[in-house]
Order: sequence, then structure tokens, then C-alpha cells
Amino acid sequence: MKEESDIFITLPLYDFVSVLLRDNESFHVSHKLGLVLDALSKDKCLVHVQWISFEGKNLQLPLVWRYKQWTESSTKYIIAKKKSDEERIAKFIFDANIKKVSRALMRSPYAMDESFAVSTAFSLLKNNRIGVIKHMLNVEVITKESEL
Repeated sequence: MKEESDIFITLPLYDFVSVLLRDNESFHVSHKLGLVLDALSKDKCLVHVQWISFEGKNLQLPLVWRYKQWTESSTKYIIAKKKSDEERIAKFIFDANIKKVSRALMRSPYAMDESFAVSTAFSLLKNNRIGVIKHMLNVEVITKESEL
């Protein structure tokens, strides 16, 4: 007598993946099933088995994606990461410029107290008054990450 686990069926990979994913873009599967699906779907652009997260960490269980959704998600992640990195660098540059300009405002002839100098520096930088900063304070603002 055969046990239920000994019963095998044959069906197209597309049908199996459609049943497995239903309306989801991705689904966690066991390592064995991940290996099988990875081997069966090589060069078919039907599914993608993701073993490593977009951040580069190993996943505890592989994720099976519809190929189209995986390419869209990975592209969105790359674009979002690039934008986030650019915003982070811009924030570092802005903060460094606030420190630089406020230090200049705290020296004579302006001799502002720290909070007023920071507020004034913020306003000058936010309103892109680079010419005023350069001519009145004789300060070159930072424009590139390499200048930090």
C-alpha cells in the first residue's frame, strides 16, 4: 500500500506555479522545492527563485516569484535604493554646510550666537543663497560627497 506522500503527478510548470502563487507576486517555499523550481525554470523566464534578499542577506526560505514581478520589484528596489543614497548624501552635504556657514556667522564681524547662526545658515542654504554666503562670509559651500 502506498502512502499519500508516494503519489506523484505530472503537470506543466506554469500551472503548478500559478496554483502555488495564486494572486501573490512571491511565495516562500522549502529549500527542496526551491532547488527543483530553480532547476526546472532555468532560461525559461517563468519563475525566479530568490535565495538572497535585495539587501544581500541570505533568506531563511527561498522566495518563488513570477518572473515579471521579480524583475519589476528588483528594478524598483534598485531605483529606490539609489534615490535613498542620493538623498542621504544630499542631507550630509546640507548638514555639513550648515555647520560651516554657522561657524562663519559666529565669528566676527557677525558674532551671532549659535542658535541664531544655525537658523540663519539654514535659511541661506535652503534659499540657495550661495553667492551671498561666498561674498559676505568668504565660505565655499560643499557641493560633492568627496568634499565632506
